[in-house]
Parts: sequence; structure tokens; C-alpha cells
Amino acid sequence: MRKGLLIIGAVLLVVAVILFLVYSLMMSSGEYESFSATLQPGERVKVGTITSSEALTVFYTDSINEPLQPYVTAGNYSTISKAGRFAVMYILQSGIGTLYLVNNYTEPVSITALVEVSLSPYSTESMLMASAIFLAGLAGIVLLILGAVLKPKKRQ
Repeated sequence: MRKGLLIIGAVLLVVAVILFLVYSLMMSSGEYESFSATLQPGERVKVGTITSSEALTVFYTDSINEPLQPYVTAGNYSTISKAGRFAVMYILQSGIGTLYLVNNYTEPVSITALVEVSLSPYSTESMLMASAIFLAGLAGIVLLILGAVLKPKKRQ
């Protein structure tokens, strides 16, 4: 057993855990805003504008319990609905984009929404942090195994 390798491996694992906690905090700490609106048929409401380093998520309910049509100026979105509650997540690969919700029904719709803008999982900062966590954790595990398996150096 080599104590030096064990100590370095343990320190790297602790660093990986700390980085993971910081990363989790970065990903979950966003700006929140809520709004309510009544949309006439064909009318749209601007939910928010983001850059490629951000992700926008809107959670909303409406008066007809049916999802509204998302419209984006660039990028991709995905929608989820369950029991009259709806969510749209919007992410960009590059540039600037805006998300709108459009009333595509023949009657007015009232909505209440909560909007979160957070760090995009595809941003450079996010990718670098994920890579650092992976490499520190992997190096820590390898050094712990080597430290436990290798015989100590013989002193002369």
C-alpha cells in the first residue's frame, strides 16, 4: 500500500465531489419571473430571450387545460404536459433567440406562467466543469486503486 497515492487519490475524489456540488448549484440557480396574460385567438406572448449560454424553461397553466403552441426565432424546444400543467424548455446552440407562446385556439386563453433562465447544459462553462469533474473523479479512483494494490517502496 502506498500512502502517498492513497492520499492524492482521496484528495482528487474530494475535489470531484466539491466540483459536482458547485456544478449542481450553477445549473439550478437561475433567474425566475412570473407573469399572467390573456391571449386572443392567434395572439402570442413573449416568454423570454436567451443567448447560447442559457436555457429557458417556462411552466404554465391555462384556462382551457390545453397546451399552447410554442414559437421560437432560433434553436430547439421540447414540451411536456401532465394533468393540465405544461412546460417548455428552450435551448440554443448559438446566437440569440426568443420563445413565444401562441394561442392557436378559437377562444381567448388566460395563462399563468413561471419562467426560469439558467445556465445551458451545452454552454462552454458547463462542458468544462463536467469534464473537470469526470477527470478528477477518474484520476482519484485510479490513484486510490494503485495506492491500495502497489507494494510500498523498500527503503535502503
